[in-house]
Amino acid sequence: MNFDIYCDESRPDLLTTQKPLAKYMLIGSLWLKTDDRTRFKGSIH
Repeated sequence: MNFDIYCDESRPDLLTTQKPLAKYMLIGSLWLKTDDRTRFKGSIH
């Protein structure tokens, strides 16, 4: 079974800024079966 994986992060400046505005960083992902990709994309659009 194959999966398409989509990742995103919030506040990546925490890793590069001396005085960041935020305290925490969040990293998330969404895993979809490759066979379902077209169906989900169609539903979103």
